[in-house]
Amino acid sequence: MAIPDNIKSVGHSVFYNCSALKEVTIGTGVTTIASQTFYNCSALENVTIGNNVKKIESSAFYNCSSLKSVVIPDNVTSIESSAFNACSALTSVTIGSGVTNIVGNVFTACSKLTDVYCLATTVPTTNGSTFQNTPISYATLYVPAEAMESYKTTSPWSGFGRILTLDGKEEPENVCALPVISYSNGELVIESETEGAEFVTEITCDDTKKFNTGKIDITATYNITTFAKAPGHYNSRTVKATLCWIEHSDCGSNGDGEDKDEDDTTNVIDVPSTAVLVTSDNGLITVKCPLNDETVEVYTTNGTLVGTTTIVSGYATIQTDLTRGSVAIVKIGDKSIKVAIN
Repeated sequence: MAIPDNIKSVGHSVFYNCSALKEVTIGTGVTTIASQTFYNCSALENVTIGNNVKKIESSAFYNCSSLKSVVIPDNVTSIESSAFNACSALTSVTIGSGVTNIVGNVFTACSKLTDVYCLATTVPTTNGSTFQNTPISYATLYVPAEAMESYKTTSPWSGFGRILTLDGKEEPENVCALPVISYSNGELVIESETEGAEFVTEITCDDTKKFNTGKIDITATYNITTFAKAPGHYNSRTVKATLCWIEHSDCGSNGDGEDKDEDDTTNVIDVPSTAVLVTSDNGLITVKCPLNDETVEVYTTNGTLVGTTTIVSGYATIQTDLTRGSVAIVKIGDKSIKVAIN
């Protein structure tokens, strides 16, 4: 069946429960696929959506259980709740470059979905129920190369088993080398093997607060995010690190083990401490700290120990199965540090 190009709109539930409808072509005159238009068209196998459609409303293709693939044109900007809910035969979806908003449960219970092509360079807004009860951990998401890192760090897209470029590559070509963060002599140093790379870095400190009490807990923890960019290259993946300090002698010490003179008029307490830099990549946690032989332990936020080692030659590494976006607790001696898994 074909909806002619001179038809401007198709009303709510027009083909509701048409169990014999197998194929439909929506003409270029239609701009909105109304709610429940093809609701429970269980025999519908093929649908061609016209290039001028801008919105697919709620439950438009709900329970079209024979539909195997769908291409959503670039002019579509919004896909509303449950639009393709319970399309249990759906294996492939192409989401056009214009889609900015995907409202809840759109691809819920699509149990055979294996490939999703999302052409939008800006990650569409979604919520946690978009792929509910759909096994995306076994599916592949294909995205524009320049947006790959954004999809990898944005839920629910980050939950796909594999995320590739649109041409099927694990990493885009000509991508900046991953930045390496180090700390030495009071300076934070960021480097990349890509010649001429520049760095976009954000540093936040949760300790920047006002206090109304005489006793203040100073933890001096800095959260660092950075990525590299260079002419003719895609931006690198974002690197996250946590920088903090571990005290290793009494607070009353002036740095050489002796107490401060009571007549000292500087009003500054010198707390001997050692800098610790913690980074993570694909579940591998790296600790850079000169306190050799110190024990390092990694826990989940609910207290489960997932790895332990000791610092050797200023380094310690622990491979975990923690997923991207989760939080780990890294314990070094008596110091506990929250680290976002990158």
